[in-house]
Amino acid sequence: VQVDAGRAITLVGNGQLTIDGTLRAAGGRIELQTFGYGSDGASSKGHDRSIWLDDHAVLDVSGEARIATDLRGRRYGLVGDGGSIQIGGRYNASATSTVGADNFIVVRPGARLEASGTSATLDLPLAGATAVASDGGLIYLSSFNGLFIDGTLHAAAPRPSPRALLLPASPRCASRFSGPGCASRRVVPRSCMHRHTHLRTVSEWQEIGQ
Repeated sequence: VQVDAGRAITLVGNGQLTIDGTLRAAGGRIELQTFGYGSDGASSKGHDRSIWLDDHAVLDVSGEARIATDLRGRRYGLVGDGGSIQIGGRYNASATSTVGADNFIVVRPGARLEASGTSATLDLPLAGATAVASDGGLIYLSSFNGLFIDGTLHAAAPRPSPRALLLPASPRCASRFSGPGCASRRVVPRSCMHRHTHLRTVSEWQEIGQ
């Protein structure tokens, strides 16, 4: 499944969700979610439901460069950032708690989650031919049961001196199982976020803005 750049693909299920093909939304958003828990909260019983990305699965929101030339042959265009892949929950940078899917999240060997930025050479005023790079996007996984990540998660910014961030679940992101005998059992949503950006100097921003 492929949609236009910047658009979204969202799949929601109330049980097993298995992907073994390609979902592509350049610079856009891909979400794999469940319907939630209803009034009873996450299940207190063991189960094998999962959001399963099999070995041929590709989720691709990599950035895209769209370049053209003017009448003088100078290159101009847009260098788009990577988009977001969110599985089992939705990332909120200011959240003090989180919600995870009541499914395991399994990324099998060979599966790929791609949210990298891109780069291109543009002819900038006062600077001439200049390599311009965009930021990597966001990959966020959240589960009340567990994360099994054996595939590839890639959200690189094609730029020297990048910064990368990998966040585990916060200890404050705790909830309780419901049901008889489960009053004291606590479960912490397992979640991680991966993002890769680069730092621009003031002079670089001035050049891009001219």
